[in-house]
Amino acid sequence: DEKPYKCQDCSYSCAQKYCLVIHQRSKHTGERHINAKTVHMLPQPKLLNFHRKSKHGINGKLDKSFKCNECTYATTTSASLRQHRKYHHSGEKPHKCTDCSYAAVVKSDLIK
Repeated sequence: DEKPYKCQDCSYSCAQKYCLVIHQRSKHTGERHINAKTVHMLPQPKLLNFHRKSKHGINGKLDKSFKCNECTYATTTSASLRQHRKYHHSGEKPHKCTDCSYAAVVKSDLIK
């Protein structure tokens, strides 16, 4: 199972324990922000700032300054742009089915 951490109060599940803690606190205890007590449970506190900037932007506006020079793709992180270039423009499909010749760019596509 890719999401072994399951909420006891609802059907939510996730891959990281700290995500479950954040979910439980924000959805079931009424806590609406991550405070100093919660941040220490993150693998690295700076991940919270990275998450906020890359997923929610600054003042609600995403800065998609990393642009692909081969298409119109733009993203908030250099890592996402590297991954995009590697898989979408190289033709590489690293995830292979063990039962047939099917190969996919994204591992989750093997499940379909």
